[in-house]
Amino acid sequence: MGRSLCNRAAGATCRRSQEATSAGGATTLQGPLKAIPDPDTPYGFAAWNAVEPHTAISTLRRESRYELNMRYAGMHQTNGLYCFEPVTFRWHAFYKGASGAPIADPTGLIVSMLVGGDQEQKFLWGIPLATHATKLVAP
Repeated sequence: MGRSLCNRAAGATCRRSQEATSAGGATTLQGPLKAIPDPDTPYGFAAWNAVEPHTAISTLRRESRYELNMRYAGMHQTNGLYCFEPVTFRWHAFYKGASGAPIADPTGLIVSMLVGGDQEQKFLWGIPLATHATKLVAP
């Protein structure tokens, strides 16, 4: 594996005061979304990204994909995204379609949103919600 482009974070702290509400089948997270990942805390995500349509029988087959115990490895030097290192990096097809999944700590505190990855470096990228949350809120 080549040189890592992620800077390890130091002294990061998290604010744990998020609340979710449900209405009409949708869940809305009510901030703040300013938590910064801690390198000593494990993180995870879950997504329904394995989708296979079966048009002949009018069925959509879905499977969940998830990653637990990811390590926060800092911020990427060139793209400004958080780097999360899975215990075992899986293939591209496993992660494909999981973009947008919340990345949370064991208490459920959301610190990031999955947006991609780097198979060569074996990192998953998350958007820093602390700096981009206002751009993600619907009007």
